[in-house]
Amino acid sequence: MAGVGDLGFMQRGRRFLIGLVMLGVGGMIGYAIPKSNAAPKAETGTISAVDNATAHAGILFRIKVHQAGDPEQFRWQDGTPWRDKAGRWHDKGTPGCLVPGTATGARITVGVVDAQSASNAPARTVVVWVKCYR
Repeated sequence: MAGVGDLGFMQRGRRFLIGLVMLGVGGMIGYAIPKSNAAPKAETGTISAVDNATAHAGILFRIKVHQAGDPEQFRWQDGTPWRDKAGRWHDKGTPGCLVPGTATGARITVGVVDAQSASNAPARTVVVWVKCYR
């Protein structure tokens, strides 16, 4: 017959086992819930063309990325943070390397995030920061 000491041991063992099961269930639920990763990838290259600014649409520019064959096209919009060659960040104005109507060939790094489509919004690449080297 089980004594009082055995009963306490069994209750602690059962609590421990239930705790392990709950931890495992919580881990599986946490893994199954959709995750968001907004860490931007950096694209470094040289500017091949900068189009004229479009009202409320920003500046369309193309960069020749070192690994890619054709220039990649991006859009810079007002309010996008940018960093000058001295390392200072700005959130107003236009970066000196993105002068509309020129093909400067300046070196640039662009932080981009790929946004998936949702409802009526199409999937697109969003520029989240720009760094000019001149």
